[in-house]
Amino acid sequence: MLKILLLALSHSDEENDSIEILQRPHYKYHRYSLDLPGIMTKEQQTQIGVAGPKLIVAMVGLPARGKSYIVKKLRRYLTWLQYETKIFNVGNLRRNTAQLIKNGTAPNNHSHSFFDPNNEYAKNVRDQLAMDSLDELIYWLKTGGRVGIHDATNSTIARRKKILERCQRENNFKVLFIESICDDKEVLESNMRLKLSGPDYKNVDPEEALDDFRRRVANYERAYETIGEEEEKTDVEYCKLINVGKKIIAHNIKGYLSGQCIFYLMNLNLIDRQIWLTRHGESADNVSGRIGGDSSLSEKGRKFAACLSRFVHAQKMLFRQKQLENYREKIGSSTPPPEPPERNFLVWTSMLKRTIETVESLDPKEFDIMHIRFLNEIYAGRCEGKTYQEIEQSYPEEFNARKNNKLYYRYPGMGGESYLDVIHRVNPLIIELERMTDNILVVTHRVVLRIILAYFLDVEKEKVPDMDVPLHTLYCLQPKAYGSELTKWKYDDEQDQFFQIDLKNTTLSPISPTSPTCLQRQYHVTSGKFMSTPLDNNMKIDPNDPLVTKIRSDPEILVSIQEFSQLLQGKGVDISRGQMPSMLQMAKLASDKEINAKITNINTLLNRAGITLDSQTIQKFMNWANSDKASELNVSQNSTQKIPSQATTLTPKADIIEKSKETTSSPEKATFNQVESKVMAADTAKTATSKTTKEQPKESVGFIARIKSWIFKT
Repeated sequence: MLKILLLALSHSDEENDSIEILQRPHYKYHRYSLDLPGIMTKEQQTQIGVAGPKLIVAMVGLPARGKSYIVKKLRRYLTWLQYETKIFNVGNLRRNTAQLIKNGTAPNNHSHSFFDPNNEYAKNVRDQLAMDSLDELIYWLKTGGRVGIHDATNSTIARRKKILERCQRENNFKVLFIESICDDKEVLESNMRLKLSGPDYKNVDPEEALDDFRRRVANYERAYETIGEEEEKTDVEYCKLINVGKKIIAHNIKGYLSGQCIFYLMNLNLIDRQIWLTRHGESADNVSGRIGGDSSLSEKGRKFAACLSRFVHAQKMLFRQKQLENYREKIGSSTPPPEPPERNFLVWTSMLKRTIETVESLDPKEFDIMHIRFLNEIYAGRCEGKTYQEIEQSYPEEFNARKNNKLYYRYPGMGGESYLDVIHRVNPLIIELERMTDNILVVTHRVVLRIILAYFLDVEKEKVPDMDVPLHTLYCLQPKAYGSELTKWKYDDEQDQFFQIDLKNTTLSPISPTSPTCLQRQYHVTSGKFMSTPLDNNMKIDPNDPLVTKIRSDPEILVSIQEFSQLLQGKGVDISRGQMPSMLQMAKLASDKEINAKITNINTLLNRAGITLDSQTIQKFMNWANSDKASELNVSQNSTQKIPSQATTLTPKADIIEKSKETTSSPEKATFNQVESKVMAADTAKTATSKTTKEQPKESVGFIARIKSWIFKT
């Protein structure tokens, strides 16, 4: 081997055609990243690359066990790593060729009897379809593919033996079996119902389809043989994933690609979480048009950073509130058991100044902040710190080479990188993002952001270098079983707040407060709660409602809430008139010590009265406030005047804000500093008491006074 290597280094291309496989391609003006794992030059005709033999991944498992979820994730990951990967689904082949099967079965209408193990004819047909699909896969690998995935049940030892025998007739093809096992009844039921929307049951009654599919699964179970000791004796490579990775068994795993597949699958999870992605704020180099470098933020960039901090804090609270709501709905109890623990919120930045400065306003006690070199911008080598015009003048050949092939182009000079270099640099972070169950904000740079988004959104590799990821834009990804849900936010410099972008129309869409979408998506920063339930203005007030009884037992509750509304007015937010606070105002309120102290005081009173201010309670408050009956009632002893009917009608916008204000009294352990709140609460309570005795409020403060006028009617 050493002799061959020395020959390769000392002879010309013409003299050493026989050892061409060992040589790297040479280009006169620029370098391509074709020496990375899985990337092969056109001159190489062998089926062995630097990452080892080509790989066939054969799935094993009963229907509705998550095989399709696994293969789609695996294909996306390997494709992102630049390995040509394709899925060959036997079920699709069966449906596409059903009309050619001469057994009287109509196209696309294979009932459970077709999968009966005692149906010899159907069994032979299914085996033949599986082998035909495998032949297609092998042909594709021979013509340039790198990893082929055989998506089928392959549920018997005999079928798996046929697959191995067929692949062994080819040179340098490895086979890795991945068996998916699931015994979680809830997951199985959900997966089975998802199958009803598939092509096998198109235009079929749902109940009939579900019954047929269950019979199909029962037929498979009768013949199912898990991978075991008998196949281990033949040194078969396999991995068992039990309940989507909760338990993993691996046997005889060899080779780089097989190891990458197993390592990736070990880190999957289906936990609901948010991955926030953005570039740093505008930097001095962005203003001057220079690439790379390590400059600080501009004034505009610092303004974005401050707003980003407030926005992320609000989203953290919002996610927590939604988490609690989902938990209570799931257990179906008005008095739920102890709350689930709040998720950590991680913040990752690169090691460069402009990303570190972007997160300086975030509280390190509330967010786990890490600076990671893997997130640094692509290094431009000799082109660092130059404008594109300067590069074109100084290195015209490099400029044109990059323009013609941005994906493979590597910048000249020591440490110069290509997109492919950055992909493999970021790979460990992708694995960590898949593994983690916490929410996270990643603040990075244009090339790195393109690469991360390309992975989660399954963007074709040729399109990655041209993805539009402008400054001051925030992306939120929520991984799901069927892919990743994306929401996009744009920072408005004039209004100093974020607006959600309509991805369908690709336009800025600050949501109208009167639209149905507003009731689904509008939130209040202080409470962090979705306002998703429309008001029922015809709801009848029940004088025997336990909530009314509890409030009547402690009139100080509504007095404190009224004072809280007056305090908000003093801060420039008059919610009694339906004024919508801006994002900036709401964020300031969320960090105001006086506001937090008053919230803590109200929360103490509510707890003392045994009131849990959940969404149901808030809904009652709002419905009572909007009802005609409440507006006709007398004014309470705690209010100075009766409320005119014109002043008591709340707009939809006011409904949302008033409702949101009430939510602020719910406990938020991770949001407010409890020690400071207790001290401030005591001082505020004293001040509020003196104000109540010396002077009366000048005007009503919205729906709270109306509720008071009914509950404490004279």
